[in-house]
Amino acid sequence: MAKKSFSILFEDDDIIVCNKAAGIPSIPGRDGKRSLKSFLNLKYGEIFTVHRLDIETSGTILFAKNPESHRTLSLSFQNREVSKIYHGLVRGVPASSGKIEVFLEENSKGKMHVRSRGKYSLSHFELLESWKNISLVKIKIETGRKHQIRAHMEYLGTPLLVDSIYGGLKAFYLSDIKKGTFNLKKDKEERALFSRVSLHASTLSIKHPVSQKSMHFESEFPKDFKATINQLNKLTR
Repeated sequence: MAKKSFSILFEDDDIIVCNKAAGIPSIPGRDGKRSLKSFLNLKYGEIFTVHRLDIETSGTILFAKNPESHRTLSLSFQNREVSKIYHGLVRGVPASSGKIEVFLEENSKGKMHVRSRGKYSLSHFELLESWKNISLVKIKIETGRKHQIRAHMEYLGTPLLVDSIYGGLKAFYLSDIKKGTFNLKKDKEERALFSRVSLHASTLSIKHPVSQKSMHFESEFPKDFKATINQLNKLTR
């Protein structure tokens, strides 16, 4: 796995916190593709999964280095004593703030739907900035259901800007915002500004499993987020 696939934000004898790049699985899957966890296992010995990020989601992720820390952290996540904040680029302009509180159920194709018989899920969102029909939102999740934010934003009517499963685009291009003023050189293929789910796990706040000290970790926006926001600021003001 290439070094640029992740960076280490913090580590000690009990935990390791990484900034994961998009496109890298958090843990090994059925396809056998190398994951962040498998690399850490090679580097440190056995590492324990505390939570996961989808393969296309970038940002802050935590692992435990021993069974005792794993148990303590797993209980903290289960008891909602951990703060997880994400940023997402979405289609449309949601309300300035609000919460999404619904029951989610997975269908046979792996997509999450709002169903009364599903599992309880809760997210809080805040509108940070908007550019015509595209917005940057901050989302704090209280539960950790599969694809929770992706399903919640679709339910809200403002799906993630790039998310082919939950109502977004397959990719986002400069020509999508430049429209008629965009000119591409002959025989050149336009490169996407954003070609993965437009979601980033920005911050994670926990209590250390041994010292119980409050700890806060933050991963800055990756290049695709920065480039897209920069172009939106240039072209839609």
